[in-house]
Amino acid sequence: MPESPPHACAACHSPLRPEARYCLRCGARRAGARLEFLDVLDVLDEPPGPVAAGAPARRTWPLELTAVVLLALLIGLLTGHWIVSAG
Repeated sequence: MPESPPHACAACHSPLRPEARYCLRCGARRAGARLEFLDVLDVLDEPPGPVAAGAPARRTWPLELTAVVLLALLIGLLTGHWIVSAG
């Protein structure tokens, strides 16, 4: 039995790209996951770092939402004005 290169199909021994999930020659699924899921989950479970002393928590979404609504109203008013004055 021929020895397989590091990235080779277990079924037909054809070379595989490192990111391939399936063999392009025989269609066999590659064994093992491409990502180390448990390592990724461990990183995500770590608590966030400490907040700098005296730094307020930033909540900018109300300001951004207000700006978007005001911009939409301005565009609507200008569009309505141009349509009425053109007609």
